[in-house]
Amino acid sequence: MPLSYRIVCSCLFALFFFIMLAVKLDRKTEWNWFLVFLPLWIFDATFLALLIFRLVTNLRTHSSRDTSRRSLLSEHLFFVGLAMKICFEILLCLKLQYVDEKLKTFYVFIPLWVLLIIGVIQLFPWAEEVVSTFQRGAKTGEASSASKSTQSVKRGPVASGLSNTVGAHPRSVGSRSSYSS
Repeated sequence: MPLSYRIVCSCLFALFFFIMLAVKLDRKTEWNWFLVFLPLWIFDATFLALLIFRLVTNLRTHSSRDTSRRSLLSEHLFFVGLAMKICFEILLCLKLQYVDEKLKTFYVFIPLWVLLIIGVIQLFPWAEEVVSTFQRGAKTGEASSASKSTQSVKRGPVASGLSNTVGAHPRSVGSRSSYSS
C-alpha cells in the first residue's frame, strides 16, 4: 500500500473517531465507549495484520545479518508498542464505561507509559549503544570509577559512536585521542 493511501486512511479513521467522540461527549447519543473507539480498533487491527505479515516475511527471507536483526528488533518494538496502545484503549474504555468500578487511573495509564518508553528507545538511535555499554560494564564486575572511565574510552566503536552523536561536546573528541595513544 503506498504511503499516500496510508496517510489518507489514517486521517479518515481519525476523523471518524473524533466525530464519534464529539457526538458522545455532547451527550446526543448513549453510545457505548467501545463503539466510539471502534474506528481506532479497525485501524489498529489493519496495522497489526500488516505488521504480522511483514514480520513473517522478514523471518523467511532474511538471513542472520546484522542489519536484518536491527530491522527485526525495530519491528518487534512496533508490535509491542501497538499491543500497548490497544491495551491502553481497552482499559480506557473500561474506565470510561464503568465509572463505578474500582479500576484506578494509574493502572489504566501503565500501557501508555510503556508505549512512551518504547517511543523514546526508537527515537534515539544511540540508545542501543548506551544499553550495550552498560551491559558490558556490568559483566566486567566492580571496578573503580577511574578504571571504568579509561575502559570506556578504549572500547573504540562504542565510544566513537557516542561521540559522533548530535550534541557531543567537541572537547570529548579531542581528549579521547590523547588516551588512545
